[in-house]
Amino acid sequence: MVEADSKFKIVFSNGNEVPLTESRNFGRSDFEGRVEDELKLQYVSRDQIRIYLENGHIQIEELETSKNGTWLISGGNVTKLEKGKKYDVKEGDEVNFSMSVTIKVEKDIAA
Repeated sequence: MVEADSKFKIVFSNGNEVPLTESRNFGRSDFEGRVEDELKLQYVSRDQIRIYLENGHIQIEELETSKNGTWLISGGNVTKLEKGKKYDVKEGDEVNFSMSVTIKVEKDIAA
């Protein structure tokens, strides 16, 4: 688990980054202009996951509005998220949206 006072960011496949500063939903509009193949965005839901920054660590939850699934890739293990269930995320973990777009969680050294 990651420390609450640590700064983290989401890294997209083309190198674009988004700092994680608060709990929030992620979906299709968050990927526009940040992925190499925007045609893949048609498979990502408007609100697909919620990222939680609380209780000393990061968690993700697939939202009920997600239509094509979300996978957590951690330490070589791939887990399909169950809607409404929170999953712990560690630095270096990846999240795959709808088998089309993948992001990575990294420490934000610049923060």
